[in-house]
Amino acid sequence: MKVFLFPNIRCFQAIYNILIIKILQNYSQIMKQNHTEKSCDLH
Repeated sequence: MKVFLFPNIRCFQAIYNILIIKILQNYSQIMKQNHTEKSCDLH
């Protein structure tokens, strides 16, 4: 079981890292859009 679990953990970590990177990229884009909208409202 241990030998079978290790590759799954590696695959899970890789998928988890990709998901976190995508979420952070989407979040940063949303924050930039909100910031530009707010700065436009201020002007």
